[in-house]
Amino acid sequence: MPEQSTLEVSTTDPPPSPPPAAAISLVDPATFARGEGGLQGFFFTTPSGLWRCAILADSAQGGSDDQMAGCQPSSSMPMNVAGAPSVPDHYSRNATAPNAILVNATEDARFASLSQALFWRYDTTPVLPYGQTLSANGFSCNVKESGVSCRSDDSGKGFTFSTGGYQFDYIEARGPATPVSTAASSGVDPVLGNKTDSYQVGYGEVRPPKISNGGASLSGIVTDIVWDSWGGPTASGTGTTAHVTPQFPAPGSAPQERASIVAFDLGECDGVPMYRSFVWFFPQDQSLEAAKANAVHAC
Repeated sequence: MPEQSTLEVSTTDPPPSPPPAAAISLVDPATFARGEGGLQGFFFTTPSGLWRCAILADSAQGGSDDQMAGCQPSSSMPMNVAGAPSVPDHYSRNATAPNAILVNATEDARFASLSQALFWRYDTTPVLPYGQTLSANGFSCNVKESGVSCRSDDSGKGFTFSTGGYQFDYIEARGPATPVSTAASSGVDPVLGNKTDSYQVGYGEVRPPKISNGGASLSGIVTDIVWDSWGGPTASGTGTTAHVTPQFPAPGSAPQERASIVAFDLGECDGVPMYRSFVWFFPQDQSLEAAKANAVHAC
């Protein structure tokens, strides 16, 4: 008589199916479209105000770089990216610090020294919010609290970077667009920036009543600060500082008036929860987004 086969039945529950990936949240490219000075493209700035980026449909460079995506600092300085390699200077070809990171449609992403601010537009540049993706002209870019990513959609080549470092890979932005509040998750009040000089005042403090950049100019000092909010993604308040105008171009003779102050880019610096950027400005003269081009980045 043939032996009967025994069917072993597992009493262990099968592993749960992984949750579906969060959808990519796309913005309307028309909001970011701009053409000026021979450049045609889609321009944005990051929520921190530290970087200006663009997808260029016509960079006026010719060759493979005629269409590309990239970023540059919001001030005309070398890129403050940990580990960024030296690159050939755009004039002398001697080794120098890069002032841009970019990727074109076919080649590997790279750092570069550019002779001009290709990824800027010279008006109020719209902000690409955290978690959102701008896709246009065969390229995609997104901004996360951890950094900025851009790629060529055809080649798949791209980059991701922040002040803390970089990699030549694109990372999708998925999930909530609102960055997590470090203060809320840790229960520790964030400080304002990272104090790097003994002459600085207010840096490294919670709700400082006075801020001084440590220089002699009155334009770098804000006093009598009253904070309306603290601990959320941004902190805001008012303070007194020199109101420099064409009529009063010297801070020493400019009237002392109330200004708005906003701290933003909430995160960690050297393991400490802090607002890594802040700016003070006169709302009657400019918008917050315009003022962020001159923000203090103190991490």
